[in-house]
Amino acid sequence: MKSSPFKNRLLIDSLLVCILLSLIIFAVVYMLNLKSPSEKGLAASTENTSTAETDDPFIKTVTVTNETEQGSYTIQYPKTGSSELNTAISDAVKEMKTDFFKGKYAKDTQMHVTYMTLKHKDLYSFVLTQSLQEDKQKKDQKFITFTVDQPANELIDIKEVIPSGEQLTHIMNLSQKELAKHKEVQNFNKSQQKDLAINQEASHFENFALDDQNLYFYLNPDSFTSSFNQPITITLPLQNINSSLAKEFQIPVKKIIQKKKKPIPKKAVALTFDDGPNTTSTKSILATLKREKVKATFFMVGTQARANPKMVKQIADEGHELGNHSLTHANLVLLSNANVKKEIETTNQAIKKATGKNPTVFRPPYGSYNANVSKIAKMPVVLWNVDTLDWKHHNPQQTLANVKSQKSQYTTVLMHDIHASSAQALPQVIRYLKQQGYTFVTASEMLSIEKRVYKK
Repeated sequence: MKSSPFKNRLLIDSLLVCILLSLIIFAVVYMLNLKSPSEKGLAASTENTSTAETDDPFIKTVTVTNETEQGSYTIQYPKTGSSELNTAISDAVKEMKTDFFKGKYAKDTQMHVTYMTLKHKDLYSFVLTQSLQEDKQKKDQKFITFTVDQPANELIDIKEVIPSGEQLTHIMNLSQKELAKHKEVQNFNKSQQKDLAINQEASHFENFALDDQNLYFYLNPDSFTSSFNQPITITLPLQNINSSLAKEFQIPVKKIIQKKKKPIPKKAVALTFDDGPNTTSTKSILATLKREKVKATFFMVGTQARANPKMVKQIADEGHELGNHSLTHANLVLLSNANVKKEIETTNQAIKKATGKNPTVFRPPYGSYNANVSKIAKMPVVLWNVDTLDWKHHNPQQTLANVKSQKSQYTTVLMHDIHASSAQALPQVIRYLKQQGYTFVTASEMLSIEKRVYKK
């Protein structure tokens, strides 16, 4: 029996429909396979995002975490009331993720991105710090900054802050002097037998931020033509560069009544004691200082201050300088802004509760700090140039020997008042320094002397 034309037509139409569906399915699968490695990684990842309020209604904090086969990342960035700023920050974060999923970094890399906020009049500056870790070792660090005019909802470029080439040249020269003060730069210059240079053409002024007192430049390693691999922060006080700023960014300059300054001693020493107080060796050290009529600076750990409030009060009552050494002696550069603030403010509270006074100077544990820690501390940062290593050898004679071998014209000595051997070493250390003609000062007084001598 012959098939009817109707049945043949139906069969042909069915075949055409099947072929068309097959082509559509093939096209969809093909397009999915065209995704970039970063898109595939993002699709396969288990990214978690949370948003938290801050004390400023203009800013919320977004936290993104992810664990992948490539590695892990934690990214914190601000979400603000400025649509233009949000777009710029979102693009920067997307680029970080893309580089991460493309395998730009070694496998099992940990990427951490944090941010801090600075404010100048109606401007907000946000500094994003990207850090990479491989095998728990910090490998690289990079800064990205954004400055926004909040009322105008406009991002600000450095050319709007420093409008002319002549003014930028002045800023460049000041920045070069500040750059040369960094120890890492000094070591690099010595090893390369040439100076690391800042210039207007490079991207040295691309990442900047402003607050009410300073203009900051964040120099990434890739902004230098030389193989320098350290990120650097340059701080320029606004009062020193006011005439180089556009009018809307200038600050009122108060007339300063010059007080008669004390003469600068030919040689000065600041005795500083970390990690206390306790009720034994600290008590012995205070007795020696009283007998020798010497004032010192005590950088106290918050937990010790809370445990020994009477000793804290005695330190203050006997005229010694009060210093903050964090709550738990943590490495502050590894902590979040909130935890750094807690470490410092809780210690301030413990010292003030015992003495009625706030500490006036801050020493970061291990000497480890950055611009962010310094800003949160809101106190002068005091380091040292004589390390007695008393915590390591517990030998009074070795403590004295280290003072003798490392002393300079203006010396800040690091000791620890929690070791009996340090208390035993102190009388001979003081006698030796007196014989050498040193004037004993506090840490704050030493900072003032150094500022005048070295014109910092």
